[in-house]
Amino acid sequence: MANRRFTGKESEQSDFIYVDLLPHMRRPRQFNVNIILIVLIAVAATWLLIYWPLSGRQEMLDDALNRNNDLQIQRDLIDEQIAVYRIDEDRITLMENIDTALEHQLEVMEYRDDLLAAIHRVESGASIKSLNVDISANTITLRVELTRNLSYENVNIEFLELPFVKNSTYDDSGLYTLEVHI
Repeated sequence: MANRRFTGKESEQSDFIYVDLLPHMRRPRQFNVNIILIVLIAVAATWLLIYWPLSGRQEMLDDALNRNNDLQIQRDLIDEQIAVYRIDEDRITLMENIDTALEHQLEVMEYRDDLLAAIHRVESGASIKSLNVDISANTITLRVELTRNLSYENVNIEFLELPFVKNSTYDDSGLYTLEVHI
């Protein structure tokens, strides 16, 4: 704002006249305050939208990496113990297989009881001559002796209705092959 001193002809007193040379331009102070507010809002929005979710994900990643590092160290210690004590890994695998077989033995006994019940629903005089279980192939092979040939198809239908049987096939000699869920 410029100021000028003006003296009029009629008045002896001098008056100040204020002339605004740039009426449509913002004041420098107002411009700086608006820029500062915009920058503060941008920083706050950036923190809310980027840093806050990213820091949570970073904590999850750090926890997972720490857990992985702990497990890796534990695995290395176990490998060292196996090497120091000269433990045969095949024996460990065998023991795990024996434990798995013992767990499945209980299931097979339950399956056998269910299969006998399914056979006796069709023909009460029927009997199971042999029962073979292959856990690796999830199959049970059993030989059934029935008095009537028509009963073989009915027994097969009963087997297919059992919840643990996926598929069942048989031949005329009474040999059933069941694919089961083990």
